[in-house]
Amino acid sequence: MLTTKKTEFKTILITGASSGIGEALAYEYALTANHLILMARRQNRLEDIQNKIQTQHPKCQVQIVVTDVGDYETHRRQMRNTLKDLEQIDLVIANAGIGFNTDSFKNNFENIKKTYDVNVLGAIATIEEAKDKMLKQGFGTLAGVSSVASVRGMNLNSGYSSSKAALATYLESTRVDLGSTNIHVCSIHPGFVETPMTSKNGKMPWLMSSQKAAQIIQKALQKRKARLTFPWQMWSLTWILRIMPNKLFDWISIKNDKKAREFRKDR
Repeated sequence: MLTTKKTEFKTILITGASSGIGEALAYEYALTANHLILMARRQNRLEDIQNKIQTQHPKCQVQIVVTDVGDYETHRRQMRNTLKDLEQIDLVIANAGIGFNTDSFKNNFENIKKTYDVNVLGAIATIEEAKDKMLKQGFGTLAGVSSVASVRGMNLNSGYSSSKAALATYLESTRVDLGSTNIHVCSIHPGFVETPMTSKNGKMPWLMSSQKAAQIIQKALQKRKARLTFPWQMWSLTWILRIMPNKLFDWISIKNDKKAREFRKDR
């Protein structure tokens, strides 16, 4: 086992790298990394990002891997095949994620299953395979992108909120288990970030660019933070939500849910 903590990330793997936070992280790390491994479903987008980075930063080798983390068994094999040929891996960011509105007045099983396949099992498949490699080499950093929505069960988000809460709890347990090693684990909880997934949501408070989000994440990982919630307004809000009594939280949630109000009137 190595005893030196590794904070310089030279070989980095990012899932969900074809857009949003994942793409922005790729551009940020291209400034300092020697080798980027970018994973996503869309080959054409990955190739565009690869070409852009290698044109602007020719010293950074960019490897693309087309994978669907929702098909987590196949993704596990792709992770193993990718990692086995590497001398070392410094940083792995399980960033890929999806979300659907889950109106509890109808059956949401199929959409919730898809959400869990990507946000929970796909992310865990990424981290577990990377963890095996890092345990052998004796160091590394593992990060997973959860969400501020994980703090409570939000309106229309039973699938998304619970999937991100599951990922956050998994990351925390893993961090505690590996606390005596040189493997660092970080749970990342962004607020509203400009991505293809949030573009359909309309006006959102404290919305920030994916580039700004990537810069904040990069700094936090460099400092070996265990948990990152941003922006600071969202950190304050999640602190309030955590301690808010259930009756007050439920009252506010129902008051803001038009369909719930209409259902209660009909009865």
